[in-house]
Amino acid sequence: MGKLVQLLEKLEKIGWFTSEHVRELYLHEYDEELKSSTISTYLARLCEDGYLEKQGSVKKREYKVIRIEKTIKNIV
Repeated sequence: MGKLVQLLEKLEKIGWFTSEHVRELYLHEYDEELKSSTISTYLARLCEDGYLEKQGSVKKREYKVIRIEKTIKNIV
């Protein structure tokens, strides 16, 4: 999850993004595949913890970073 949080710090600047954006960026940045289900689980946890906002239906879900703090590293 630590690598994912680093990506979210970059995505914070662009506004709304999808889990597919995260998957593609993760592959580009780390040259590693990350399953869509894993990404969705992590994004859901971050929403519950108040770090992400979500909108849209399940098939068209988008996320937006509302706060990234050093303490988010405690989640990982």
